[in-house]
Amino acid sequence: MMLTDALSTCEQALHNPTDWMPACQQLANILQGVGQFEESSEWLSLSLEPEPDAVSVYARLGRLYARQESWPQAIEAFQQILNLPRGHAGAYWHLAKIYEHLEQVEKEFDCRYQLFALRPDEASGEGYYQLGDWFVEQEKPEEAITCYLHCIEYDAHFWAAYYKLGDLFSAQGECEQAIAIYQSVLDQDPYQMKAHFQMGMVWVKHQDDELAISKFREIVSLNPEFPWAYLELIKILIKQERWDDAIATCEAVIEFVQEYPWVYSHMGQALLNKGEVAEATACYQKACVMRGWWQCQENGYQFTQDSFSFQIELWLKHLQPLAEKAGVQALEVGSFEGMTTCWLVDHVFTEPEDHVTCVAPQFLKTFASNLERAEADHRVTLLEGPVHAYLETLEAETYDLINIQDRCKEAEHLYLDATLAWKGLKAGGMLLFKDYGWRGAKDPRQAPKVGIDNFLRSVKGQFKILHQGYQLILQKGEG
Repeated sequence: MMLTDALSTCEQALHNPTDWMPACQQLANILQGVGQFEESSEWLSLSLEPEPDAVSVYARLGRLYARQESWPQAIEAFQQILNLPRGHAGAYWHLAKIYEHLEQVEKEFDCRYQLFALRPDEASGEGYYQLGDWFVEQEKPEEAITCYLHCIEYDAHFWAAYYKLGDLFSAQGECEQAIAIYQSVLDQDPYQMKAHFQMGMVWVKHQDDELAISKFREIVSLNPEFPWAYLELIKILIKQERWDDAIATCEAVIEFVQEYPWVYSHMGQALLNKGEVAEATACYQKACVMRGWWQCQENGYQFTQDSFSFQIELWLKHLQPLAEKAGVQALEVGSFEGMTTCWLVDHVFTEPEDHVTCVAPQFLKTFASNLERAEADHRVTLLEGPVHAYLETLEAETYDLINIQDRCKEAEHLYLDATLAWKGLKAGGMLLFKDYGWRGAKDPRQAPKVGIDNFLRSVKGQFKILHQGYQLILQKGEG
């Protein structure tokens, strides 16, 4: 008889006193024959028990099945223990190890969570932290919070756990709890700049501008070279239409800290709102040059806003394969002044046979003039009119790239954009969404992520995500 057969026989005999002794003895003989003398002795002892302990028996069976890599039987044995009044902690431990071996991450971490709840001493700060991260990925914030709280109980200086807790509380709208978490970090180390910054970001999220301004100014007084505090401070000043204060802060960053592209982008926004168009344009050009788009300044492109240049590095990474092909076809939905279009013809669609089609309800006059400056108007077609009406006419698998730049942020509108455009995308082609991570509208209909996620569910299994952040970049499957 094979070992696995003997294990099965023993398991079946567990509740039958008549069969129990011979089944155990047979198993003991087989174990002795394969050199597992200690296990053989233990099963001989168990055969003499008038009422065998089910927890002990199932645990031994589970371990032996696992050694034979009979994973379904091992899992079943340990799960049997979970139906009994005791022995759960050990069963969860063994199940977690089996699921780890089988790379079934969700089941592994669920077992670890149950184990830690029964035996906190089995865990460590790092163990709780990893478990918390997994629950965050599974979108189970309450369980994640519990794990991070246990983590800092084990290690009061485990700063990363504090920050994860603060993020979770803030995301749930629990402003006071988030602030308390960051304050507990600062009580231990007043120079934890990240804790100061995250506290300020909580006030930004909950639209308490004055407290946020106060906190960001405190940060730059403690650490004048902490750039992100300046960035958030400038954003709030622009939001409050305090153009001169915003410009002065930008100038201070440039003079006393460092020249950052984002400083010029925001200064351009403030200057434009003051009516200083030429100065604003120069700032936008400077930001683009600093991000590697030197043609923006050389060609003298005229833009009245910059909502793109911070994505240049991302686009270079993912769109480079298109630059290496000829005859590439692209579609832009919702183009404005042509900032993305000009960058594309400067860096990706550079061959004479490459072509970009732009469709929008209306184009600004500056779009055409920018295309002339790019000397690419023959490679770009502008179609003005109802966007969805055009998308409904797309021929299947026409475009290598479709860039959804639609300024409308309503969920239903973007869902329709994507659904109609999908048919026109070639297998292996890329689909870009400009505003996937956009937040801030009070109108619940203005939720780009909701509409785009609904689209993703409708084409589940037909794409690969290349990038997911503020922008979303998909690649259509070949099948």
